[in-house]
Amino acid sequence: MAIPYDKLVSWAKPGKNQNSRDTYAKLKQIIEENFDNVDIFLQGSYANSTNVRDNSDIDVVVAAKDYTTPALVPFTDQKNLITLKEDLYKAINGKRNFKFVRGAKTIKYEGNSYNFVPADIIPACYFEKNGQQGIALFNALKNQIIYNYPKQHKENGEEKSGNTNGNYKKTVRMFKNARNHIIDLKYIPDNLAPSYFIECLLYNVPDGYFDGNESNCMFNVLKWLFNHRNSLGGMVCQNGITNLFGNSSTQWNTSDAKLFIERLVYLWDNWGKQ
Repeated sequence: MAIPYDKLVSWAKPGKNQNSRDTYAKLKQIIEENFDNVDIFLQGSYANSTNVRDNSDIDVVVAAKDYTTPALVPFTDQKNLITLKEDLYKAINGKRNFKFVRGAKTIKYEGNSYNFVPADIIPACYFEKNGQQGIALFNALKNQIIYNYPKQHKENGEEKSGNTNGNYKKTVRMFKNARNHIIDLKYIPDNLAPSYFIECLLYNVPDGYFDGNESNCMFNVLKWLFNHRNSLGGMVCQNGITNLFGNSSTQWNTSDAKLFIERLVYLWDNWGKQ
C-alpha cells in the first residue's frame, strides 16, 4: 500500500514561520547595532522554504568584510577568520538581554518560551575560487576551515522550483517528513540523512520527475532514486559546485544515502503494516 495521498499533502506543506521571522529580525538588529561592516543573511531549510516544522530553528550568516582566511593574513591588513567568532560573541552577548553560547562553528541562541526560536549565528568571511564567491567559516573543535556556497544553493533551489511549478520544494518537504517518520519507526538512525543532504540529493533528480500531484512526485522521484542508488557518486550539491558525496566532514557517504532510499521504498510499499 502506498503512502496515502492526504498524508503526502500534509507532508508537502511548509512549517509556519512567524516566530522564525521575528527571531531573525531581532538578531539582525542586534548584530547591526554592535558589529560593523557585515552582510547578514539566512541559510538552511527556513531560508530555502523547505522547513517542515513550525517555527523552525534558523541559521544566520554574518559575513564580515573586514576579516579574511588565515592563508591570506600575512598579505593583508584584514583580521583573521579564526578570531571572528570570539570578536562577534563579545560584541553581541547580553545586548537587548539576549544571551548567547559559543559553539564549535557558531554562536548559539537557545530561544525562549515566548516567540523566539533557537538560532545558529555563523561567523564567516567571503572567499572567491574559480570565479565563484562563497563563505568560509571556522570549526574550532576540528581546527578546520569550511567553505560553502549558500547563495548559489538558494538561487539554484529557486530556479529548480520555478522549473517544476513549485513541486521541487514540495517534494523536498515530503522527503524530509518521510525521513522523520522512518526515524520514528527506527528504520534509520536519526543522523543518517541530514536535511541538507536530502535537499541536495533531490536536486540531482531531473526536473521532469517533479510532475503531477504529490503522489505522482513522491513516487516518480523515489523510483528514479531507487533505480540510480548504485551510481550516486557523481552527484553535486544544490550549489552546483561541490560534490555531494565524499570523505570530508561536509559530504555524505553513498552507503547512507542508499539505505535512506531503500528504507523510503520499504515505507512506500508497506504503509499501514508497521
